[in-house]
Amino acid sequence: MDFFSISYAVLWTVVLVEGVALLLVLRSVGTIFLNTREGISRDGLSIGSMAPDIDATDAGGVPRSFREFRGRWLVLVFASPTCTICLKLVPDLRALRSALGSEAEILVALRADGEEVASAYERATGEAAPVFAIGTKAGTEKYKVRVSPFVNVVDPQGILRAKGLVNTVENVEHLLFEAGVRHPRVMAHAQDSPAEHQHG
Repeated sequence: MDFFSISYAVLWTVVLVEGVALLLVLRSVGTIFLNTREGISRDGLSIGSMAPDIDATDAGGVPRSFREFRGRWLVLVFASPTCTICLKLVPDLRALRSALGSEAEILVALRADGEEVASAYERATGEAAPVFAIGTKAGTEKYKVRVSPFVNVVDPQGILRAKGLVNTVENVEHLLFEAGVRHPRVMAHAQDSPAEHQHG
C-alpha cells in the first residue's frame, strides 16, 4: 500500500472519529438543555391541544376525573409526594384559589396511588387545594410531565392554554395571565410586577 492510500485511510478514520465525537457532544448538550428550566418548561402537551381526562381518586376515596371541571378554568398542579418545592408551593395557593372563586379551580394532581396518600398530602398542605391521586405513570404520561411542580392551565372548554415549571404563586399567576385569565388578582400581578413574569 502506497503512502497516498495510507494517508487517505488515516484521513477518513480521523473524520469518522471526529463525527462520532461531535454527535456525542451535541447529544450531551441536548440532554443538558432538556434538564434546564427552559427545556423542562417545553415539556408537556402542545398549547391549544385538548387536555386529556384522567381517572383519579380524591382525598376522600371518591373516584374523580378532570372532566368534572369543564365550564371553568382549571389549574392543574402536577406534584409529587417527595417534592419539597411542591409542599411549600401548594399552601401558598390558598389565597389565589380563594380570590379566583368560582371562575377557576386549582387542583393538585398528585403523582401517587390511593386515597391514603392523597388524604395525607391534603392534610400536609393545609387543605389549600383539592388533591387528586392520579397514579405514578398513566396520568403524567398523558400530560407528558417529567418533573414537579409543573402547571397546566386549561380553559373552560378543556383546551390547554398555558403550561410551565413553577415554584411560586407568582409563576402560577403569570401562567394564568398567559392563558388569558383576566381576573383582578391576575391582572394586578401582571401590572404591578412585570419583571417577575418568568418561571423561576
